[in-house]
Amino acid sequence: MVFKSRENFYFWNKNHVLLIQPFIQQVTESNSELIDDLDLLESYLLTNENKFELPNINSEEIEYYYRKYHLLKKHSFSNEMVDNNKLKGRLTAEFVESYLSKNKHISFSVTDTCNLNCKYCAYGEFYYDYENRANRNLTVEKAKKLINFMVKFWNSDYNMSHNSEIRISFYGGEPLLNFPFIKEMVEYTKKIKLSHNYFTYGITTNGMRIDRYMDFLAENEFWMLISLDGDKKGSGYRVLHNGKPSFPKVINNVLLLKKKFPGYFEKRVSFNSTLHRLNSVDRINKYIKKKFNKVPKISELSFVGLRESKKKKFLKLYQKIGGHLNPQIEKSLIKNGMIRRIPKGRRLLELLHINSGCVFKDYNELIFSTKKGNYIPTGTCLPLSQKMFLTSTGKILPCERVGHQHVMGHVDEKGVYIDFEGIAKKYNRIFDKLASQCSKCYNADRCPLCILQMENSDVDSKCPYFQDKESFKKFLSETMTYLEENPDLYKKIMEDVIVE
Repeated sequence: MVFKSRENFYFWNKNHVLLIQPFIQQVTESNSELIDDLDLLESYLLTNENKFELPNINSEEIEYYYRKYHLLKKHSFSNEMVDNNKLKGRLTAEFVESYLSKNKHISFSVTDTCNLNCKYCAYGEFYYDYENRANRNLTVEKAKKLINFMVKFWNSDYNMSHNSEIRISFYGGEPLLNFPFIKEMVEYTKKIKLSHNYFTYGITTNGMRIDRYMDFLAENEFWMLISLDGDKKGSGYRVLHNGKPSFPKVINNVLLLKKKFPGYFEKRVSFNSTLHRLNSVDRINKYIKKKFNKVPKISELSFVGLRESKKKKFLKLYQKIGGHLNPQIEKSLIKNGMIRRIPKGRRLLELLHINSGCVFKDYNELIFSTKKGNYIPTGTCLPLSQKMFLTSTGKILPCERVGHQHVMGHVDEKGVYIDFEGIAKKYNRIFDKLASQCSKCYNADRCPLCILQMENSDVDSKCPYFQDKESFKKFLSETMTYLEENPDLYKKIMEDVIVE
């Protein structure tokens, strides 16, 4: 496929993006028959050079670019689509079970109780795909059973990692409302012997109780993610159950944490912000950068699991993240290696990483060439291989971002049960329904879709990330134009660590 950025022409196939001379673009897109016959091509061009805007072209140059084109064609630059045979990878129960050893993150929903009543809460009035909140706490016994179950996989020969972390994180509700659980689980896991890994700890908190437990969190080097939507006005939807704002208490707590543990705050504390009608991307970034010298991760309100009856009310709160940032904020993000938080930067990073052929997720992918052979369509994580989420009632989910209808197992007084066969069948059923779209999609190699976040994933649905040829050419053009405008990003993306 040939496409044009603002300044140049490029050749793209499913593996590479290559800068080309305008000659190749003009000839291939005007008369494909000419390019296969050198004598005919030379005769035609020398008599129609003005038409092709190729002044002073001579026979020697025509032959050079003719041979160059056919070299590219020989090396598959005419293959635009992903090889459909490669999309035939499927899951088996044995495969799902063996990949548990790769899991590096267990997240506990410590409690479904919360001391806030945020207007857009994922467990609030707008959504249907969660368990009803009933002030339930996850028991330590269930959590320990799951950890013990996973230790067998982490210490098995299937685990090929070495000296890498396993994150134990605490989620809610508001997890600090059940602090005894957190304390006991930290003490319990510190006594466990792992053959290949070590434990670290994380927490997602609304900040209302940081002042009570900051000593423990700092002492145990928790990675802390604080939910804050920017300044006082921007945080206006984050209210107490009596309707009063949470902002004054949260800000005082965060400032106290920063003052008491400055080193810990700088290294391990980050912010997550939700975009809505009371704030903006620039205002959120400016406030948190100025107040705490941090760049927050900003997310849109989710449409997944949205009640149809609440959609109109939901849209009054919703705001879409745009493609442009304040230049100073964008410069700061680039300097700190947070290119993924720039919409255009994220698209460029993904394009370069996928098409460079020299970027690998880990040593296993490098050594064993996991990109060869069949693979599973969409960007869906292999179930439970990256993360496992245990709800306050003992249900096992692949992460906290999917609806509770996607239960993959449970923990009770008898132990841990995971339905490996059911998981494989469920995923394969949805993959099969999407296969016809994937086979025609120019975005198939870099698809970000999680099938469990699709509306009606078990029925025929249109993939929101589907791209035909024209829309994909537009994506390539915009992305390469952004690189031309920011040439230093290439070195930054390909050589520097991307911090997330």
